[in-house]
Amino acid sequence: MATLLVVVSLYFTSASRNPYEGVEWVKDYPGAGDRYVTFSPVLASDHRFALGPSIGADYGELYFRDLNRDGIKEAIVESNPSFTFEEFCPGREVLEYRKRPGKRVEFVRIERLSKN
Repeated sequence: MATLLVVVSLYFTSASRNPYEGVEWVKDYPGAGDRYVTFSPVLASDHRFALGPSIGADYGELYFRDLNRDGIKEAIVESNPSFTFEEFCPGREVLEYRKRPGKRVEFVRIERLSKN
């Protein structure tokens, strides 16, 4: 039982661990409350440099998963499904990490879903 708990803990820890060197994620609550959450990729050494668009969702959580199986994880913000309020609007946004020789890394939005 203890082994299963460790394996499950490691899985969820690795899914939420930032895999991008030199990148930090700034969390923000742009609305009047804390329901809508956004995450913005910025340069770790200087937060003034955005590396891509902010992505967000109602009760959003950030995690990383290799969706297209190219060996590089995508950044995903998805609504936490444990919130089932009537005014809740589930959503999901995905950013793809791109690194080109001689250029700064960037993130490009490849998916945006709103289920309202």
